[in-house]
Amino acid sequence: ISEFNKKISNIVLNEPVPFIYERIGEKYKNYLIDEFQDTSVLQWQNFIPLLENSLSVNEFTMLVGDGKQAIYRWRGGEVEQFSLLPKIFESSKYPLLQEREAIFTRNFEEKFLTQNRRSKKEIVAFNNNFFAYTVQHSGLPENLKAIYSSLEQKYDEQNTGGLVNFQFVTGDEVESDVQEEICNRVLNTIQQ
Repeated sequence: ISEFNKKISNIVLNEPVPFIYERIGEKYKNYLIDEFQDTSVLQWQNFIPLLENSLSVNEFTMLVGDGKQAIYRWRGGEVEQFSLLPKIFESSKYPLLQEREAIFTRNFEEKFLTQNRRSKKEIVAFNNNFFAYTVQHSGLPENLKAIYSSLEQKYDEQNTGGLVNFQFVTGDEVESDVQEEICNRVLNTIQQ
């Protein structure tokens, strides 16, 4: 699959409308890409012609993600792609990408989900405080701070019962003792 992505990318970056996309674009009109924060640069560049075609005929395309949850940098995931939208990451390297960027800019509508209906009040409150503190005190570069903007979520006051618990084990113990101590603490927490 990784070789396939590279081959497709070489075509997509140099041809206005690659043949395979002409065929796919006839069948599919609307696109939803979930977990966009973990999309690799190659994957994103390969999707761009399809999305461009969809948007150019006023069809619906949606990218969904949360930059704070990006975990796939090791396999090419580039969270900056998400934070830069509607701009295309590293578009300056490819004139065709710069042209395609214009249609994303014209059709871009950013929405933040401000209500968390899934998590307990205590979890959401902790996350709100943790990420606000992190942005202020971590020394994050400016290009990554955008990931943490508009992050605070509201929660249902009645949806209580969540728990966030940090416990620290000192590094002085022997490795096997640390593992045993962690297991004992987890068991104790579960029993409580």
